Amino acid sequence: KSSFSVPIRVSRRLLFLGSLLCGMAAIAFSDTDSKVSTIPEVITDDYSTLWVLLGLVLASMATWVYGRWGSLVMSSQTRRKAWFVSFSLLASGVWLGYPTEKEDLNALKWEKWSPERELELLDSGKAVYVDFTAKWCISCQVNKRVFFREDVIRKIRDLEITLLKADWTDKGPVILNALQKHGRVAVPLNVYYKASAKGDLAPTPILLPEVLTKSIILEVLETGKPYFEPKELGFIGILGFAFIGGLILNLMPCVFPVLGLKIMGFVKQAGEDKKKIARHGFIFTAGILISFWILVGVLLWLRNTMKQELGWGFQLQEPGFVFVLALVLLIFALSLSGVFEIGLSLTGTGSKLAGQSGYAGSFFSGVLAVVVATPCMAPFLGVAVGAALAMAWLPAFAVFSCVGLGLAFPYLLLSLMPDWISRLPKPGAWMESFKQAMAFPIYATVVWLVWNLSAQLG
Repeated sequence: KSSFSVPIRVSRRLLFLGSLLCGMAAIAFSDTDSKVSTIPEVITDDYSTLWVLLGLVLASMATWVYGRWGSLVMSSQTRRKAWFVSFSLLASGVWLGYPTEKEDLNALKWEKWSPERELELLDSGKAVYVDFTAKWCISCQVNKRVFFREDVIRKIRDLEITLLKADWTDKGPVILNALQKHGRVAVPLNVYYKASAKGDLAPTPILLPEVLTKSIILEVLETGKPYFEPKELGFIGILGFAFIGGLILNLMPCVFPVLGLKIMGFVKQAGEDKKKIARHGFIFTAGILISFWILVGVLLWLRNTMKQELGWGFQLQEPGFVFVLALVLLIFALSLSGVFEIGLSLTGTGSKLAGQSGYAGSFFSGVLAVVVATPCMAPFLGVAVGAALAMAWLPAFAVFSCVGLGLAFPYLLLSLMPDWISRLPKPGAWMESFKQAMAFPIYATVVWLVWNLSAQLG
């Protein structure tokens, strides 16, 4: 009996201590909540974990490059190139992921946005800059690099601009309503209000382009005028922007590996029947178009059912979808790395299946390209998509069809011009190296998705 007395006493003390700490935490959190209404909440984004993980991906790629081309069996020239490339990747990974202090005293401070806080600042004549953003928006994260430039920081401080961050990661209706007032249904959106005399009417909001650069920010802040004068786009113009946006999607890190492998598939098809190559191109395009039609159909159905606007990329706001997408891409990347083969029916990269299976592979490669493309908001695409989601069904389907045609255009062009295939490199060992290299951008995409998922669940 005495042998259990000590553990029991310890357990009771731990239970009492845990209860005490929970009570103190509850008081602390309740006190913090009570202060939010009176003291502006400063937002401090912590991207250190994301940078560390992406740095590890670059370091892993450096190891792969050196292991593949740095062995003694290679020529001295090849080894020198491998050493240079691997060292550059490793140095980039260390620079990107090296742990630093979470709070930079020289960094800009962002307050949490609310309609009341924005109105209060504007009524007092303050200059205000609002960043409508979301953690699942790649363009939003890329844009943030501008606010770490010394020139931009100095200009914002000189003008005494108050920075507000409207985080739409959880798709709140209040921020959605603010986006719609500016004629948008999706992020990114950056809005600047010039300083004015106290009591004057609120200044006209200046909408910045979706892709920010240092020169754009400085010009808008210095002149107090839009970077470009907004013009009403006709429907043909919107279709053109949609097609260009689809083309640019091919260069995004999450899409490029999929389409790169399809181009590599052309090399394997060199010398085959031209009609068969063309059929592969049309089927791949059909996979892209049908996937876009399904997505826009779901979006418009939800819009009409829920009686509210929904932004593109809405599926990335659901933790379950983000988890499944990360899992699928991880399996896809492991297959590209040679850990195992998952076959043609999913990736379109296998060569064992033929006939109808080959066409199925082209179709599902188009589907996969759309799935991994939706998180990437390319330049010009947001304008067209935002306009499409406010249209009726038929024009909206036309806009998204142009996005799909832009995404499929390089592959479709090669399938219709099979003579161009002869200009591609001949099949060889480089194809296996290319396939394995394409896995690393997907690993980086998985890292970003997992970081996004942890932010949603946290």
